[in-house]
Amino acid sequence: MPETSFGDLLRRHRLAASLTQEALAERAGLSTRGISDLERGARELPRKETLRQLLQALDLTKADRAALVTAARRPPAAMSRAAHGDRLVGLPAPVTPLIGREVDIEAISALLAEASVRLLTLTGPGGTGKTRLAVAVAERLASVFPDGVTFVPLAPLTDPALVISAIADTLGVRESLGQPLIAAITAYLREKRLLLILDNFEHLLPSAPQVIELLGGCRWLTVLVTSRVRLRLSGEREVPVPPLALQATASPYGGADIAQAPAVQLFVARAQDARADFALTNINAPDVAEICRRLDGLPLALELAAARCKILPPAALLARLDPRLPLLTGGAQDLPERQQTLRGTIAWSHDLLSEEERILFRRLGVFAGGWTLQAAEAVANGEGGLDVFEELTSLVDKSLVRVAENVDDEPRFTMLETIREFALECLAGDLDEAQAMRRAHAQYFADHAITAWDDLTVGVPRAVRWVRAEEANLRTTLAYLLEANDVETSLRLVNSMSDYWIASGGQFTEARSWLDRALGQGANATPAAQAWALCGLSVLAGFQGDWVAGRQAATEGLALARVAGDPLLVALAAYAFSIVEDFEGQHPAMESLVLEAVEAARAAQHAGMLGWTLHALGRRRLAAGELDVARAAFDEALALHRGCGGVWGQCWGLINLAWLTQTQGNLPGAARLLADSLRLRCNNGVLADVYVDLLGVIGVAHLSGRAEAAARLLGAENAYSTRYGYGGFGDIGLPRREQIRYELAARLGEDRFLEFWEFGQALSITEAITEALALANDLATTQG
Repeated sequence: MPETSFGDLLRRHRLAASLTQEALAERAGLSTRGISDLERGARELPRKETLRQLLQALDLTKADRAALVTAARRPPAAMSRAAHGDRLVGLPAPVTPLIGREVDIEAISALLAEASVRLLTLTGPGGTGKTRLAVAVAERLASVFPDGVTFVPLAPLTDPALVISAIADTLGVRESLGQPLIAAITAYLREKRLLLILDNFEHLLPSAPQVIELLGGCRWLTVLVTSRVRLRLSGEREVPVPPLALQATASPYGGADIAQAPAVQLFVARAQDARADFALTNINAPDVAEICRRLDGLPLALELAAARCKILPPAALLARLDPRLPLLTGGAQDLPERQQTLRGTIAWSHDLLSEEERILFRRLGVFAGGWTLQAAEAVANGEGGLDVFEELTSLVDKSLVRVAENVDDEPRFTMLETIREFALECLAGDLDEAQAMRRAHAQYFADHAITAWDDLTVGVPRAVRWVRAEEANLRTTLAYLLEANDVETSLRLVNSMSDYWIASGGQFTEARSWLDRALGQGANATPAAQAWALCGLSVLAGFQGDWVAGRQAATEGLALARVAGDPLLVALAAYAFSIVEDFEGQHPAMESLVLEAVEAARAAQHAGMLGWTLHALGRRRLAAGELDVARAAFDEALALHRGCGGVWGQCWGLINLAWLTQTQGNLPGAARLLADSLRLRCNNGVLADVYVDLLGVIGVAHLSGRAEAAARLLGAENAYSTRYGYGGFGDIGLPRREQIRYELAARLGEDRFLEFWEFGQALSITEAITEALALANDLATTQG
C-alpha cells in the first residue's frame, strides 16, 4: 500500500476524535495555523517537540501512534517532487493533498510498471478526478521511468490535428528539415523510457491513431491518457476511475465512522478550506454522508458543494440539494449518467450565483487556457456595469474559477473544462451576447499580440512569457478571425505568432498551417497584410527544408512590401529573404538583400529590426575578412538590442562578437563573451536557439586543446539541435558542426571521440548549459 502523508493522518485522527483544528491546537498547546499548515502539507514535517505535544493531545492506539511517528519522519511529497527536478515536465503541482485515492494510485502504478502495458486510459466523466489521479501516479512512478514524465494538457485544443504539435511543444521537439513532426517526435523518443501523459483526450479522438504510431516507433514509451471515453486502440488498457467511496446511508454510524469514508474526507477538507472552524460532528455527520451520496462521490461535485459551507451548514445545504440534483437528471439524456449528475451539480452551483456573477461566469467561458484580471475586465466588461475583481473573487471562492500560476506577478485564472463547457452553454443562450464576447476576445488578443511584435522579434522576456501563457487564447483568436473573414488582422497576427513559434520552441507545422489558411483567404487583402504573412511563411518554409515555397514566399513578400511602401515591412521582407538565401547557401545573393534591409530599417527607425539587419551585415563582413567593419556592425546591433531589452538579439550580438574575437585569435575573450550570452539566456529563460552558444563554446574549447570537453558538449549540442530541427544559418550550423566533429575525431581517435560524444548525448539541456557555462568561464580565466 502507498504511504499516507503525515497531514492526512493527523487530519484523520483529529476528525475521529471529533476535534476542530482550534480544539486540537488548544489541547496540544499549539497554534491553529500550525495545525492547519501541517494538515495541508504547507509546512515541513513537525519538530520532535511538536510531535510529542500532538501525541499527548490525541488518544491513539499503539499502532496509530507508531504510524503517525513514522509519517512524521518521512520526507514530504513536495521534497520528492523537487528531487526529480526537470524530469517531471509540464506536470501540474497540486496545492492540496489527494484524498481517498491510495488504492487507485497503487493499482494504476502497478499496471504502468508492467512492460506489457504501453497504453493505459483513465476513463470517467468530467469531475471524477482523472487528471489529479494521473498526476499522483506520475509522481509515484517518476523513478521508474529513467527519462522522466511529460504531461501534455489537451483541454485547450479544439482541432485534433494539433495534438501532435502539443506533444512536440511540451517535449521541446522541433521538426528536422523536410521531416514530418511525428517523425521528429519518434526520433527523439525512440530510445527513451518515458511516461507520456495525454490529459483530456475525449474531444480529439480522430487523432488517436497517432498515439499508436508513436508507440509503434518508440519501444520504451508508455502513454497514460485521461479521457471521458476510451480511445478504442489496439493494446489499450482501460481503467475506469470510480467516484470516491461512500458508506451505506442505512447504517447507524457516528461521526468517527463516517470520517473514514474518502468522499466524506474530501468534503470535510474542502469545507475547512472555505471555513476554518468547520468540523465533522455526531450531529452533522449523517447530513454530510447524505450530501456525499447525493453527489455520487464525484470529487468536483463535492468540492463545489463544500465551498457552500462558508455560509450554509450541512443540513441547510442538504435541503437545497434535494430539488436541484435528481440523481439521473440535470443534463442531456444522451450523456453518461454521472455526467448528468455533474452537470446538475454545476447548474445548482450556478443557480446560487448573483445576477452579476452569472453574467461574468458565462462570459469567462470564451477564454481558452486561462486569463488575467486585465483580460477579464477588457473582454467581459467592455461596456462596464460589472465589478470584475469582486465577482471574479467570488467565483474563485465558490470553486467555479481557479487561481492558476502567476505570470510576471500577474495572477491568472482558469476553469475546469467541464465548468467552462457549462459556461459556454449559458453564453450560447443569447446569440448576440455570445457573438459580442467572441468578437471582444479576438480583438483584445489580436491587438495585444500585434503590438507585442516589436518585443517578440528581439525576444523581450515579458512578451515571450505573455505569448506562451496565452497560446490557447491566441489560437482561438486566429480561428475566429478566419471564420469571420477578417483577413487583414489574421494575416498580421499570424506573422507575429510565427516569430514566437520559430524562436521560442513552437512548431513549424502548426505555424505553417495557420499561415497557409490565412493567405488562402487573403488574396484580396492589402499588399502590406499579405507581405507580413509571407515574411513569416518564407522563413518557416526554409526551416522545413521547403526551399521552393520559401523562395517563392520571400520573393512575393518583398515585392508586396515594396508596393506597400512601409520601410519597416521592406526591412523585414528583405531580411527574411536573406535568411532563405542563407539556408540555401546563396551567400552572394544575400549581399544586396542585407544592404536593402539595413537601409530600410534605418529609415523606419526601428531599433529591433535594425539590430537584426546589422547582425546579418556583420556576418557578411566577417566572412569577407573585413573585421573592423564587422565589429562596428555587431557593436551597434548589440547596443540597439540592449536598449530595447531583447534577449535573443543581445545573445546573438554576443555570439557574433565571440566569433569575431576568436577569428582575431583571442580565445579567452571569445569564451568570456559566450559565457555572458549563456548567463543572459539562463537568467531570462530564453533557451530556444542556445545551440549556437554551445557551438561557440565547443569551438573555443577545441582550439584551446580541451578536446574531451568539446566532444562531450558536441554530443549534447547535436542531441538538442536534432530535437529542435535547427540546421542553423549558413556556416553557423551543420557545416560548422561537422567540421568540428571531424577534427575532434582525428585528435582523439574515433572510439574515444564517440565515447565522449555519446556521454554528451545523454545530457539534458540544463546539464549541457551548466557544463558549457562552467567550461566557458574556465577558458576565459585560465587561458588569459
